[in-house]
Amino acid sequence: MSFSQSNRGKYIRCLALSVAFIFGNLVGYASKPKAERIEEDFPFVQDPGYIPGGESFDYEIENENGEKFKIKDLKGNVVIIALFTTWCSNCPSVLQDFDFLVEKLQKTKNVKIIALNIGDESINALKIYYKSRNVQLLDAYRSVSPEIMRGGVVRGVPACLVFDKNGSPVWGYLGAANYNSPKFVNFIKNLAEKKS
Repeated sequence: MSFSQSNRGKYIRCLALSVAFIFGNLVGYASKPKAERIEEDFPFVQDPGYIPGGESFDYEIENENGEKFKIKDLKGNVVIIALFTTWCSNCPSVLQDFDFLVEKLQKTKNVKIIALNIGDESINALKIYYKSRNVQLLDAYRSVSPEIMRGGVVRGVPACLVFDKNGSPVWGYLGAANYNSPKFVNFIKNLAEKKS
C-alpha cells in the first residue's frame, strides 16, 4: 500500500503529535517523586471495572510449600496483594517497597502480604528472581489461574489490592507507587485494628 505525498505528510504529523503527547505525559508523571504519587491518589477511588465489589478476586494462589488457597481462606486478616510479573520494568521497585512493608508491619497482627506473580514462572524461578532483585523478606507466591488478567479485575502490573478482614476489596492502585509511605502503612495498621 502506498501513500500519496500529502497523505504521507499527514500521517507523519499525526504520528509525531501522538508521540509528543504520550512522551509529555509520561515525563510529567515520572518526574513526580514516588511519595507524591500515592499521596495524591490515596485513598484510590474504586473503579468498578478495576475492583468489582464483593468476592471478585477469587483466584487460586500457590505458596512456597505448594499449598493452594484463595483470599476467602484468609478471612480475619487484612490482605495486601502486590501483582507483578518478572518481565515488568517497574515491578522490582514495587517488590522492594513491599519488602520494607513486611519489616514495618511485622508486629502488626492479622496482616498478610502477598507478592503474587501472575506469570507462569515456578516458585523456584521466583526465588531466584527475588534474590537477583535484592528482595529478602517476601515469600514467593504464584497464581495458578491463567485467566487472572482476563477477568476484568487486573488491567496491568504492577498493581496493589487491599482486602479487609472480611475479604472485601477496600483499596486498589494500578501502577508503581510508594507502598513504603507512612500514610499507606498507617492505612493498613488502621484496617488491621478494626473489628471484622
